Amino acid sequence: MRLKTVLATSVLVSLTACGELHQSPRPNYTATCTVAAAMGDVARTYHATGENEKQLRNSLRAQGVDTASNPCLELTIARLPLQRATRFGPSVAPASAVAPPTFVIHFAFGSAEIPPVARATIAEAAHTILRTGVSHVRIVGHTDTVGSDRYNQGLSERRAQAIRSALLAADVPEDLISIRGAGERELFVPTDDNVREPQNRRVEIFIR
Repeated sequence: MRLKTVLATSVLVSLTACGELHQSPRPNYTATCTVAAAMGDVARTYHATGENEKQLRNSLRAQGVDTASNPCLELTIARLPLQRATRFGPSVAPASAVAPPTFVIHFAFGSAEIPPVARATIAEAAHTILRTGVSHVRIVGHTDTVGSDRYNQGLSERRAQAIRSALLAADVPEDLISIRGAGERELFVPTDDNVREPQNRRVEIFIR
């Protein structure tokens, strides 16, 4: 699985005249992946942290999550507080420096119906929006590469609209929300045409 993250910024280290070590802030990321249930079992949720995509993927793999054969039904990625290290110990940046999480909801093939397992993610997204007083919620719908460009554009818009309606039902103010359908143009997992890729059938909720 390719987790959608932003690569960690490069670290600049310098020695001051007094010999104190300074390191510029370097973001760390956390990922939460909910995988489908096996026969007679329940869905399971796994957590991973790391400085980049590779570390997140390796951390999930170390927990036995084979995302190639059992992809995430829900995937949430957030940035942890920035830290600056000195020889006197780390200092944590104020809470305002923490980036809001991005929520990802996956859909069944050819469907714009929100799967029941995603309801908890939508509730968490609504709670985050209402609790933190964000200024903008951007919803972007996506599809895989099966079907025509026109069909997938419409499907991506219907998926985004479904999530918008769910957030409105959870009391998120309408004037905060904008939606866009990306069709099959912004694939999470690059594929050839006419490939059913579950990770590409998604809606992303960006909170700013």
